[in-house]
Amino acid sequence: MLGPAALRALLAALLVLAAPDARAQARPPAGYLADPAQFARAMETLKSAIGADPPVMSLRVEPKRITVQVRGPRHAAAMDEWTVSRVDLYVLGRDVVRGPRGMSAPTHVRDASGGYFRLSEVDPAALPKLLEGTHARADLEDPAAVTQAVIERGWRLFPEPAWADLR
Repeated sequence: MLGPAALRALLAALLVLAAPDARAQARPPAGYLADPAQFARAMETLKSAIGADPPVMSLRVEPKRITVQVRGPRHAAAMDEWTVSRVDLYVLGRDVVRGPRGMSAPTHVRDASGGYFRLSEVDPAALPKLLEGTHARADLEDPAAVTQAVIERGWRLFPEPAWADLR
């Protein structure tokens, strides 16, 4: 049984831990889009969960989540979706991986295998450089923020639907 002094000390400690930090609220969290080191760590966590270097159809990066669609283990028409999310609890933070979630490959091109690329082709250090120029290219009048980045192969419609270069 705790005495009144011990209970007051415990309550004070809990209040200090639960009180919002003014410095943390003054700036938004960096997240995967703004912090190449955090993005690289999350990608390594994701690669270790998936295993090897699977063919990837799409890689979507958001501030607190990375979603990857990879070729399924059986054939090119089946895909698995994996997600890594950032969970921050005060000073503690960790990346949580979820997946695989089964899904079918896109059907707008006959051969889905041409739309895949390797996770090893994605350079984590290049992401901030790409995002820096987006505001200038968009030429918006109002302030803007990048909310996500998507890496995938485009596709062309003519003369026959086919996969294009990685974009």
